[in-house]
Amino acid sequence: MMRMLSKGPRMYGRLSRYASEYGKHDEADVYRFIQDCFTAFMEASGIDFEVAGADNIPLKGGFVLYPNHQSFLDIPAVVLGCPRPIAAVMKKELASMPVVKQLAAATGSHCLDREDDKQAIKVIRDVSAEVKAGRGYLVFPEGTRSRTGELLNFKAGSFKCVTRAKRPIVPVAIEGTRDALSSSSSSPWCIRTHFLEPIAFEHYEPMSSREIAGEVKSRIAAQRSKASSCSRITEDALER
Repeated sequence: MMRMLSKGPRMYGRLSRYASEYGKHDEADVYRFIQDCFTAFMEASGIDFEVAGADNIPLKGGFVLYPNHQSFLDIPAVVLGCPRPIAAVMKKELASMPVVKQLAAATGSHCLDREDDKQAIKVIRDVSAEVKAGRGYLVFPEGTRSRTGELLNFKAGSFKCVTRAKRPIVPVAIEGTRDALSSSSSSPWCIRTHFLEPIAFEHYEPMSSREIAGEVKSRIAAQRSKASSCSRITEDALER
């Protein structure tokens, strides 16, 4: 933790520079630096993380990641597992928060004002154009964090940016972020991120946005249920 505290100001200063000079630095270099920052934070917090399915991230072309949302740790959990640079769509309320503000600016992310329809439409169009041009994006389809850990309704509108772009949807199942910082255990807490099989445009083209939302939610729910069952089996085996 002391190491993190000593490195923190330098990391924040460099992040702020990338934020104020967006577009002047290599995107891959900026992304690797952000990954290094998140890794340092996880280590200082005593949090382990596991990643599965990273090979499901398309090697080229645009795509959109759609994970479940439980905690502010979900963003590090996705970024640390995703090998390609990504930006994010986040709600406007987060735009003024220290660090989050700089992260958004450094990655060219978009802040969505859910009370301003005109601005929201512009964000959808801009993100769609970037995804079509080859960028990767992160969108939380629930729109807010789940306080219980149970999946909330996936908002159909959150899929408009990817359907307009006609690019792959990558569902992402995240486990462990909600309780990671509140755990009283002396053992490292583990966060698990599972990138699921992409849903190609050809598959979801005939579907409505509501049907796409249901499909993505169903796939994430199935993976989380599978992971939970495996954990119970492991715990039972250890107790024997």
